[in-house]
Amino acid sequence: VTIVGYASISMSTNLTHGVQFGTISTLPVTDANASHNYDGVLSISTMFMNVSTDSNAAVDFCLKANSDLRDAGGDTLSINNETYSNSTITNATYPRVAAQIPLTTSYVDAGEAIAVGGTIYYRFWLDVPVAQSIGTYNNTISVEGVTTGASC
Repeated sequence: VTIVGYASISMSTNLTHGVQFGTISTLPVTDANASHNYDGVLSISTMFMNVSTDSNAAVDFCLKANSDLRDAGGDTLSINNETYSNSTITNATYPRVAAQIPLTTSYVDAGEAIAVGGTIYYRFWLDVPVAQSIGTYNNTISVEGVTTGASC
């Protein structure tokens, strides 16, 4: 047996609680912030993934959602309205809203070559069109870590 690379990763507490947008009471809305986008000291994001110093390889992080956002009545909000951005630094500007990418139902690279001991920060946004039905909408966002260069 040859072990080439191994990684130990962890998720921030706020990211483990899920990406939450709270109550949106006025439509339309563009770039509604997830609850933990700016809630850290100096407006940093508190949603992140860490690569433990116990690892011996850098990690690529991959992100996906399981479906469109759905409510109990069967109404949907397109996954294209749920976006994210990532950065290896966080402050009031980074991760940047101008660099947001729509979520998909397939894993996509969402942080490449995060070094041993490194961190990748995330922010999430939601657009809700004016004609959207009232409801509580949900989907599941998954994060996967693979050794750098492996497929998501």
